[in-house]
Amino acid sequence: NLSWTTTNAKTCTLNGVNTYLNLSTYATPALSTTTTYTLACKNQQGAETKDEETIVVAALNPATINFQSDILEVAYQGKAKLSWTTTNAKSCKLNGVNVALSNSNYPTPALTTTTTYTLGCLNQQGVETKQEKTIVVTQPNLPTASITAEGSDASTTIAFGNTANISWSSTNAKTCKVSGGTINITTLLSGTKNTGNLSVPTTYNISCTNIAGQTVTDSVIVNVIAKELPVANFYSGSINAPGDIEVVKGASATLKWDASGTTKSCTLNAAAVALNGTREIKNITTNSTQTLKCKNDANGEVIKVLNIKIIINPATAFVAWEDVLNLINLLRK
Repeated sequence: NLSWTTTNAKTCTLNGVNTYLNLSTYATPALSTTTTYTLACKNQQGAETKDEETIVVAALNPATINFQSDILEVAYQGKAKLSWTTTNAKSCKLNGVNVALSNSNYPTPALTTTTTYTLGCLNQQGVETKQEKTIVVTQPNLPTASITAEGSDASTTIAFGNTANISWSSTNAKTCKVSGGTINITTLLSGTKNTGNLSVPTTYNISCTNIAGQTVTDSVIVNVIAKELPVANFYSGSINAPGDIEVVKGASATLKWDASGTTKSCTLNAAAVALNGTREIKNITTNSTQTLKCKNDANGEVIKVLNIKIIINPATAFVAWEDVLNLINLLRK
């Protein structure tokens, strides 16, 4: 508490703030540091007189901290256990979050990067003491992934309709996915799977990811030797030769065909027929196109076409010209 009296004073200020000329009790605010109070008073002529009083604040003991971690290096997603005790502390924060003044078991979350924990504690005067612990996180190894077909890591070739064994392996991986053709596996980090019968080239892929989300890929191709196209012949059965068929109106024609090689099925004008056969077409009155299609089991296809054309019967043509001449002679008479 401060107090003062004055004589011959007109105005007074305490640390620059107007105050009474006389005061028996002036309570200072709570002081945390040594503070000087200056009372300045002026007389009627404006002459100033000053007096000072310094209040020394005794320093309190600083907060002390004993901050520990059970481990200073952890694997990726590993945890550490922090603990601390304090003396002369009023409050504490860990990385800016209020915590108790002591804690014997404070587990960190799963750590993925090196992390520093700072424990700061204030004493009664608000003076802060800090300690730090840095937990180093060891990053995981990159994953590896390998996929092969019949032992080849680039490509392999099989005959049409055959199968191949696809094998894969990985290291440092948490998950792997293998896909391609009829294969779709997400549960095995290594293994072997048969492709089943293949008719077209197929690519098989593997993608593996480690616990840090880092991903690697690999692939292999199974090539398939294309099957030869079917072989088919289509011709006139009457002359056993290829080429269009010419007939007079109302006559008949015989179609003949034979298929070989990889042929599995044939159609004549879209109707299924045997691989070898004949077909007679009777009473032909218009031109027509006859189409033979033959396929193998790889969807290879050949198409053969025969055109049937109507021609004028020479005997009929002679009679027709004779009728024309008779008409001309009749008109001349």
